[in-house]
Order: sequence, then structure tokens, then C-alpha cells
Amino acid sequence: MDGVTAMDEVKQFSTRDAARILNATEARVRNLAKIGGVDPRAERGGRPQFSFQELLLLRTTSGLLDA
Repeated sequence: MDGVTAMDEVKQFSTRDAARILNATEARVRNLAKIGGVDPRAERGGRPQFSFQELLLLRTTSGLLDA
């Protein structure tokens, strides 16, 4: 692992990917991120990228709001 950090190896998901995984719209994902305090990393031309852990937090936030 020459100069590669653990964060470099973490899979990142776009807002579109997150919406597909969470079965939600992209607007809903952005709203869940705001409500849940998720601050995705800006990657790929400044577009937000979510980690797997952040997707779990978004799913939990969605579940709590839907309860």
C-alpha cells in the first residue's frame, strides 16, 4: 500500500447511486443528508459522494422519518 490510505480504498456512491440503493429520489437523498447531518465528500467535479457508512445513516434517518 504505497502511499494509499484507507479512505482512498473506500467505495464512494454518487447521489444517483444513493437514491437507487435507498429506493428514493435524488432530492430525498439530499434532504435526508441535510436532516441527518451527513456531509458527503465532494469528489468527481465537486459532486457529493457518500460512503457506505453514510448510506447506512441515510437509511436510518429515512426509517425514523417514516415511522
